[in-house]
Amino acid sequence: MISAENKILDVPDLNRFRIGDEVVAEACAEHDRFEGTVIGIELQRVHASRFLKPSITLLHDGDQITDGFKPNDLRLVAKAEGGAA
Repeated sequence: MISAENKILDVPDLNRFRIGDEVVAEACAEHDRFEGTVIGIELQRVHASRFLKPSITLLHDGDQITDGFKPNDLRLVAKAEGGAA
């Protein structure tokens, strides 16, 4: 049975992100730089071990979905200050 204590995970780097956040994935050997929207946050089991690693899924370029990002792979897009003076 899953209790309330088992449902809350404190992974500080992962907890910086929420579904719907706009983020930037900087260019690396695997992809060019792009902006996207967080559509999934999960912990994936590393092979058949007891270890879990964070995985963030992004929607980008209109209809592309890419997963497997670690929290350090992404940065939040600065939100513009609202309201006119």
